[in-house]
Amino acid sequence: MVKTKNKTCKASNTPVPILENEGCYDTWKGDIQRWEHVTNVIPSKRAMCIYFTLTGRARAAAYQVSIPNLMKADGVKTLLQKLDSIFLPDKDRRQYNAYHNMHKMMREPGNSVHDFICEYEFAYFRFQQEDMTWPDTVAALNLMSACRLSEDDLKIVLSAPKEMTYDNMKATLLRIFSNDKNKDSTGKKD
Repeated sequence: MVKTKNKTCKASNTPVPILENEGCYDTWKGDIQRWEHVTNVIPSKRAMCIYFTLTGRARAAAYQVSIPNLMKADGVKTLLQKLDSIFLPDKDRRQYNAYHNMHKMMREPGNSVHDFICEYEFAYFRFQQEDMTWPDTVAALNLMSACRLSEDDLKIVLSAPKEMTYDNMKATLLRIFSNDKNKDSTGKKD
């Protein structure tokens, strides 16, 4: 996703997050906002540090922001506004993308349930970040279904939770499959 290697701004020990994929712009933007809280770079030089890490279309867009505007204390805000206008999809598109990612998310045979839940949690977080929710039971059943369990495992999982909630389902799956990090959906070891 977002790398921070080899692009350290000289005035800071904390590397500037790198925008490697324009499709991950919103994640990168969040990383930049977090970076601002930990960097030693003075506010008037932060936007320039970010500018020098950009490449391609992002660099071309950032080039359109004047140096004096980049050198202001709120230069990062100005730079991000410019990049938002090009790379941040509108709210409807972001909601569709988050929903689509949740809907198509399925554990691949051979992947552990534990690892899949970590990936799923991030997608579910992004889904909720776009002001969308599912009823708790639907969220629980969607998680269970996305795990692509064998019939035997499905019976065990369905008998375990006291109440069908997302948190209970996640806890049940993690508990049942905690020792099975290398099992696939049929219960066979890789």
